[in-house]
Amino acid sequence: MKLSAEHVRLYLLPEVEERIRHYSRLADGEISGLGAVEEFDGGFLVTDLYLPKQTCSPASTVLDQDAVATLLLELDRAGKDPGTIRFWWHSHGDLGAFWSRTDAECVENLTNGDYLLSMVTNRRGDVLARIDVFRPVRFTVDGIGVSVRSRTEGLFEACRREVEEKVAEWPGPPLSARPAEGGGFLDGPGAFLPDSEADLFEERFVTGDPTWEDYAARMRETEGERGGET
Repeated sequence: MKLSAEHVRLYLLPEVEERIRHYSRLADGEISGLGAVEEFDGGFLVTDLYLPKQTCSPASTVLDQDAVATLLLELDRAGKDPGTIRFWWHSHGDLGAFWSRTDAECVENLTNGDYLLSMVTNRRGDVLARIDVFRPVRFTVDGIGVSVRSRTEGLFEACRREVEEKVAEWPGPPLSARPAEGGGFLDGPGAFLPDSEADLFEERFVTGDPTWEDYAARMRETEGERGGET
């Protein structure tokens, strides 16, 4: 089998993903951190996140090597395996998510075993991830998928069963979850708009032209015109 990005997936615990977003938005420029990784059949799961001391600028982030060494020592003393620190993430601030030459050098310097998972993001939430394998053969797989995953075993199957039990398919034309005249998404009959009207809603209402009042009035007008047809 030829290995490609489709065969490798990086998962983040919900709290890990949220912390990365917060750190990225709070930093004036770039910022970076490390994470512990668990392997499982579906890919790699980042379970813990660490923010070592570092020096950052609008275009660079340099982890304090003494702080990284202290982190590994503290993990060992706490009975945790320092070898699980195989995830490096960093934010490019307001720039795009891409791999710079400096990023490539950091990957080589952060080797802590047979492989390293890396992710670059920014304040907008763009994400790019890769895995670098160092032994027994050196290679990189870029553009791997990134998802948020709970530790709860069988959560997907539980959700699937619940959907099958509680969600019935609408027998009529397709509907979109857009508020219609009279209130919110759950306000009884007419609480959804057909796709064609939802398209108009998307194209015009979200830009503020027309206002919701004008839009609702136009919908009433349209319904009146349809009612007068013979």
